Amino acid sequence: MSNSPHIAASHSALRELGWPVESRGDQLMLIATGGLCAAEMPRALGVRVLDTLRQSQVHGPVAELPRAERQYLFIVESDVVVSQRRAASLGCALWLSSDEVELPPSRLPGGSARWVVEPSARQGCLPTLSTVIWALEGIGRRAHAKLSTNVGRRASVVAGGRIGTGC
Repeated sequence: MSNSPHIAASHSALRELGWPVESRGDQLMLIATGGLCAAEMPRALGVRVLDTLRQSQVHGPVAELPRAERQYLFIVESDVVVSQRRAASLGCALWLSSDEVELPPSRLPGGSARWVVEPSARQGCLPTLSTVIWALEGIGRRAHAKLSTNVGRRASVVAGGRIGTGC
């Protein structure tokens, strides 16, 4: 057990939720299992995924990790097999079976990890990995549609068309 009272308290609370965690000094590690994993993505993308999930009434724990670029870490239930390649194409990395990832209040070189949405027994079941992938795909489709629309507007302006607002 860690000497840090915050790590020890978090360790106990997450163990009560049934999470496989280990404390190591100033770090609290989630050990991904066959039933529990995590999806990590840049903060800007994570904010959009979190918003999409909230609009769909899906709630679950999300941590912010102070890496070189701040990251959001969604703790999810493993319900589908997604390759790292597929996840990377959507802008995220997966922490899968036997992987270990830091949880709040771990101290990292960039500062301390923190909860954006704290885990709670009241949340009930964790969101599923497929739900986070669905949100990422939807964000990707909307970004692609917006890019296609902007490209079309630019082509119209270049061709002499009249657009009420500029790109």
